[in-house]
This record gives sequence, C-alpha cells and structure tokens, in this order.
Amino acid sequence: MKHLLSIADLSRDEIGEIMDTAISMHDVQRRQVKKLPTLPGRTIINFFLKTPPAPAVHLRLLASGCRLTPST
Repeated sequence: MKHLLSIADLSRDEIGEIMDTAISMHDVQRRQVKKLPTLPGRTIINFFLKTPPAPAVHLRLLASGCRLTPST
C-alpha cells in the first residue's frame, strides 16, 4: 500500500494489519534507542555495473574503504 486516503475500501484484515503495525511502531517509539534491528548480522552491498553519477567525494570515500552506516 503506497498511500492510505480512506479506510472505506479496506477489509477488516487490512485494517487489523495497519493497527498491528501502528502498535508495534508505538512500542519502538517508547524505547530509549529508537532503531529496529532490521538486518542483524547481514552485510549490505551496492553493486554497480557502471559508475554512478555520484559526487567525487562519495567515490573517494568508497575507494578508501569507509563504511557508511545509518547511525553516522
């Protein structure tokens, strides 16, 4: 679901799923550390067949082995 404008066309199960998601996100917001461990122990790799049109600074950081994480 991309945008929710009305619940009129949703089934009871879809509304329940939205409410369950809202409850779990509410619990996350009450934590001291508001991050979800979505991929614990996994490595994310971006593989480009062609050089992307990125600024030279980003390419230099990648070439130097700098690891960028969401928390930095």
